[in-house]
Amino acid sequence: MEPERKNRKVLILDDDPEMQIFLSTVLTTGGFTPLIAQSGQEAIRIAVAESPALIILDVMMSCKENLYHTIRKDKNFKEIPVIMLSALSRNTLFHFQKYQSPNFGYRIPEPEAYIEKPPEADDLLNIVNSLLVR
Repeated sequence: MEPERKNRKVLILDDDPEMQIFLSTVLTTGGFTPLIAQSGQEAIRIAVAESPALIILDVMMSCKENLYHTIRKDKNFKEIPVIMLSALSRNTLFHFQKYQSPNFGYRIPEPEAYIEKPPEADDLLNIVNSLLVR
């Protein structure tokens, strides 16, 4: 299933070079244009310049820089679907988040998708495609 949106750019924020290569390769073979950021600040700069259709965030990097909250609160980015990647299970992370940030999931919505590392290539592409044909 091909995404109907014309914008096929996907912003990736992950500090692991192997994960960057993997995600870039999977997205490229799926017909997307990967945009790689090494930091939250760079991710925001790229998002402003490139207007990606989707953002993939490494949870630990996002948490360190509070990037997910920044994205969700910014009127320019809050409608962009977000996939979070983490070595932690979804339940473990959200339980932790609930105590770190009591507003997580309430005032700031949960991400559209959550994938545990390492993702399966087909699963990742299926999720990306499903989020972009909404």
